[in-house]
Amino acid sequence: MENQQAETQHENNLEALELATKWSRLGASLIDGFIISVFTMPLIYFMGGFDGVHQNPTVQAPLSMLLFGAFIGVLLYAAINWKLLETKGQSIGKKLLKIRVVYLDGAQASRKDILLKRYCPYVFSAYIPFVGALVSLFNVLFIFGKQRRCLHDRLAGTKVVKA
Repeated sequence: MENQQAETQHENNLEALELATKWSRLGASLIDGFIISVFTMPLIYFMGGFDGVHQNPTVQAPLSMLLFGAFIGVLLYAAINWKLLETKGQSIGKKLLKIRVVYLDGAQASRKDILLKRYCPYVFSAYIPFVGALVSLFNVLFIFGKQRRCLHDRLAGTKVVKA
């Protein structure tokens, strides 16, 4: 009898977790991207990462510079959002838009899984020559499915819900 009540309560809790809207997820991503770019763009600028922009024809920054910028961005994302990721499964953008990351069973996702299984593959896959752009596109397009879970959510076994 107690097990049935516990299962019913757990199912009710899962139903109470309403999925985040596509717009709130996009907004949170834009906010987080802006915050990170405030720190990374000046660093990349002073390291010469934009030197080729003013050449004709434009010369792209070396892959090593791009990967370094992505690595610094991931480190900054982790540092800036460290406490929120641990305590609430949120970044600053997600907190502002009242959404959070949870596992499929509704438990709060760990900071480690959010960073290593969700965020890093999302960021670094874009730098794979030729296929990176396709992977990034498919990643985002998955949000239009019934479950509203991007590819990085599926890899990490997470979903984004209203807080």
